[in-house]
Amino acid sequence: MTFTVTISSSGHQFQTEDNETILDAAIRQNVGLPYGCRNGRCGSCAADLLAGEVSYYGSPPALEEAGEGKCLPCQGFAASDLTLAVREAESTADIEIKLLPVRVHAVDHLSHDVVRLKL
Repeated sequence: MTFTVTISSSGHQFQTEDNETILDAAIRQNVGLPYGCRNGRCGSCAADLLAGEVSYYGSPPALEEAGEGKCLPCQGFAASDLTLAVREAESTADIEIKLLPVRVHAVDHLSHDVVRLKL
């Protein structure tokens, strides 16, 4: 089922597909939502949820920090039509990339030129 997401400040609208995060749908349709880590840890993508319902697989770590009435488009899936209040990025320079510390848990050599790192 597809749902429509509306950005309140600009009036931009885009459609989300089944099993597609709000952020992935925005990127696919050239709507510049902010993001950083894309895994729900940094909170850079946090948006005010003005109307509608967002569902998640699990509970993204930054969701509690974001506060009441917020959603994380990088991990959230539209469960209805949505209205979001969020700053739109006009260029790639507006997207703040955050570096997060990680630890290498395992290194798997899949072939002579491919390595999988488990962080």
